[in-house]
Amino acid sequence: MGLKYFGTDGIRGKVGDLITPSFIKRIANALQGKSAIIGHDTRESCKWIVPIFNAENVGVVTTAQLAFLTLYHKADVGIMVTASHNPPEWNGIKLFDSSGEKLGDQELIEIEKRIDNPWQAHLIKHFEFLKSWEDKPKVLIDCVNGSGAENAKVVFGELGFEFVDLSTGGEINEVAI
Repeated sequence: MGLKYFGTDGIRGKVGDLITPSFIKRIANALQGKSAIIGHDTRESCKWIVPIFNAENVGVVTTAQLAFLTLYHKADVGIMVTASHNPPEWNGIKLFDSSGEKLGDQELIEIEKRIDNPWQAHLIKHFEFLKSWEDKPKVLIDCVNGSGAENAKVVFGELGFEFVDLSTGGEINEVAI
């Protein structure tokens, strides 16, 4: 599975097309539950993009400075709001891990899943405490292929539960987190 939103160096797009308040909110929701630090360049759109994220704002910084500050502040994720060399009517989001390195493709794929499915991200965040359960019960899921069927499998899987999906003939799904 390839990346849908993230390119070589983050998400970039023209403000008003891809970069809209609702899309930025979906990105912010996908990062919920992580301690975050955010920096930005001098583009006008940064004024409304930055406050959408629940992150410590370090103001106008270079991308390299933001990467360093992510490590220095021991944040789970660094968020740089910039479109680098693109025209001023563009903007974008670059993400860094806790060591100040760009996130890998697998991490970005997981974030994209949460961007496209904020309902799942909300449930996973809400029930995150279940990840620490050591003796999790096996869960039976029977959504009869209804609208919540895929969501239920993703949520239980992300929370580390072994489950049996009765709607697929009782296939056992073991997920390790």
